[in-house]
Amino acid sequence: MEYDGEQITLSKNAPVISYGEYAQIVLATARRSVDSPPSDQVLVVCEKPDVTLVKTGTWDTLGFRGTCSPGFMLDARTTTSNILGDNYGDISAQTMLPVAHVLWGSAWLGIADAAVTKARKSVQKAARKTPGTPPPSALRLAELMVVHEQLVDTVFGAAAKFEAVSESPAELGAIGFALKINNVKVTASTLVIDIVGKALQICGISGYRQDGEMSIGRHLRDAHGSAIMVSNERILGHNAQLSLVYKGK
Repeated sequence: MEYDGEQITLSKNAPVISYGEYAQIVLATARRSVDSPPSDQVLVVCEKPDVTLVKTGTWDTLGFRGTCSPGFMLDARTTTSNILGDNYGDISAQTMLPVAHVLWGSAWLGIADAAVTKARKSVQKAARKTPGTPPPSALRLAELMVVHEQLVDTVFGAAAKFEAVSESPAELGAIGFALKINNVKVTASTLVIDIVGKALQICGISGYRQDGEMSIGRHLRDAHGSAIMVSNERILGHNAQLSLVYKGK
């Protein structure tokens, strides 16, 4: 950021701003000043009247099309009062990461729920054709429900854990909590892909088709995006570094 008394200016080439064209506020990370080291980051509240956004890319993706996440050149002019008081490292560890990972996990659970519902309807439809004899797909549905329950437990467990420590900065900033909350994202994104794939196998060609009520196409596309947007490889790499200094407390 550059300062002129109480006025600040910020220019940033952002590869992604989800809903940027529609948001009333953009939260932008920035170096505290021109002379600050890259690690000295703050979070700035950029309100729509103070922001100019020039689109630098498009958002034509296989899945997650609804997030409207093209790149933008952001130019903002605002006041120092819009710089959040806490440093960005604390905000990220104590709020941004846990909220994002629980929220994403919940959204992916919704995708999984919808896919499981379609799979269940497919099995029930097949069962009506052979009263008294469960179709072979019933066993696959039972297996699917086991994996689905793992995702339910992952998401609700993470939400409960975050709520339990939400008033404790020390616990929120602990290495152990960072590892756990990162694992939520990796676990949830892995399970949703598995669940949707199993649901597709149960629904068969009806799930593969795009023109019927059993279609799994959109679920499949979105599910695979979960492991790529904020790559699991990147998160696991970060966890690998944390694990070197984690003492198990």
